[in-house]
Amino acid sequence: MFDTLYQNEYYTKLKQYKYSIDQIKYESGNGFDTIITHLKKIEYTYKQRLNKDINRYRLLAILELEDDIKVYQDEYYPSEDISYCEECEDDCLSTDIQNLEESFYCQSCYDEISRHCDDCGSAYHRDSDEIIYYDCADSDYCNSCRDDNILYCDDHEIEYSSNGSCEECENDEDNPIKNYSYRPSQLFLTKPHENTKLFYGIEIETVLRNSDNLNDIALKTLNQFEKNEVILKSDSSIGDNGFEIVSNTATFEYHKSELWNCFFNSDIQDDLKSFHVKSCGLHIHASREFYSNADIGKIVVFLNLPYNTDFLTSLSGREYNSYCRHNPNKKITDYKSYERFEILNLTNNKTIEFRLFKGNLKRQSVFRYLEFVDSLSHFVKEIKLQTNNLKFWHYVKWVKNNPNTKKKYNNLNSWLDKKGFYKILENKIIFIKNDNVRLSK
Repeated sequence: MFDTLYQNEYYTKLKQYKYSIDQIKYESGNGFDTIITHLKKIEYTYKQRLNKDINRYRLLAILELEDDIKVYQDEYYPSEDISYCEECEDDCLSTDIQNLEESFYCQSCYDEISRHCDDCGSAYHRDSDEIIYYDCADSDYCNSCRDDNILYCDDHEIEYSSNGSCEECENDEDNPIKNYSYRPSQLFLTKPHENTKLFYGIEIETVLRNSDNLNDIALKTLNQFEKNEVILKSDSSIGDNGFEIVSNTATFEYHKSELWNCFFNSDIQDDLKSFHVKSCGLHIHASREFYSNADIGKIVVFLNLPYNTDFLTSLSGREYNSYCRHNPNKKITDYKSYERFEILNLTNNKTIEFRLFKGNLKRQSVFRYLEFVDSLSHFVKEIKLQTNNLKFWHYVKWVKNNPNTKKKYNNLNSWLDKKGFYKILENKIIFIKNDNVRLSK
C-alpha cells in the first residue's frame, strides 16, 4: 500500500515532504507542531489518491521520525508528550503519568495500586512496607506519621488512635492517673464570640509534697476542674510519686479566665510541689496551624540565640538541660526538627511545644509563661525576617509599646517591669548590631 505510493509517481512528493521535515528538525530543533501538520497532509494526500488509510507507523519509519513522533490513540504526539506505564505496559500521555516510589504509572494504574497516608497525603505502592493500615484508627499511615497518630498503651499492650484513647484505660475509671500515652478527645475550649486558630495546651509536672496517698491527691486535683478540662498522666521523668496535669486545648483567654480558676484558688499547693523539684517542668503546646514556616523559624532562632540566653533562663526559671536542649547554631530555616527534647519541640504534626519553663503551681508564674508564648507568637508575625530583630530587646520593646498588651499580658508586664527591663528602655538605651550598647542622643 504505502510502500507502493513511496515507490511510484508520488515518490517525488513524499521526498519533498521528508526534505521539509528534515529542514524543520535541523533549523528549529523540534518544530513538532509543524512536522505533525506535514504528516496529516501526507495522510490526506494518500487518502485522496488511493482511498485508503495510511499506516502511520510505517510512515514514521520511512520519514525517520520514530524517535521524534509517537502515535497515541490515533493521534500524533511529540515523543516527549508520551510516557510508558510500568504496570499495564502501555503508552500514555506524559501529563497523565504519576511517579510512585521512583516508578511511573498511568493515572488508571496509579489509582489502582497507590495508597495514601491519611495524615501527610504521601503516596506509596499498595505493597510497600512504608505504609500500614491501622484498624484502631481505620486509616493508613506512613512510617513518618505513625507516631503522631498511633499510640501504644504499655499497661494494656495495645495500639490506639491519637484522636481517641486506649479503651482499656478509659474503662479503668477507678484510676485517676492515666498512662503517659493516653490521649483524650480535644475540646478546643473558647470564650463566647472568640474566633481564632490559636489554641494552647498546658502540661505541669508535679510530685507529692508529703506522704499522702497519690490517688487521693489526684482525685482532689481533678475536682478543681470541670469534667474533661484536664487529665492526669504518669510520667517516667518524675517517677511514681507524682503526675502530670495536662489541660485540654483552649484559647489564651479561656485558660486565663476559666480553666484554672478553681485550681489556683484552692489549697492544692499544700499537697503538690513543682518549682522546687529539679525533674519538674512546664510545657506549653500551641496550634501549629497558626504559624507559617517563617514564624516557626523566627521562634527557633529567638529561643536559641546566645544573646537571649540570660533573658530566657531568667523568665523561664531554669537553665537549659537534657529535656530542653539549646542549640546556638539554629537558623531561620530550621523550622523542622526530629529532636523532641529541644527547647522548641517540632516533632508533632498538630502543635509546636515550648519546653523551656520550670514547673510551677503559682497563678502569676504559669500565666506569665503562657503570656510569653502568646506574645512571642504574635511578635514574630510583625517583625521583619532578620536575626538582629530577634534579640530579646526588640521583643521587650514590642510588649511595652503595644497598646493591646498591658492588660492582656499583665503578669508578663509586671515581671518585665520588676526585673528592670522597662526602666532600661525608658532611659533610651538602644542596641546595635555588634551587641554593644550606647545612649541615644
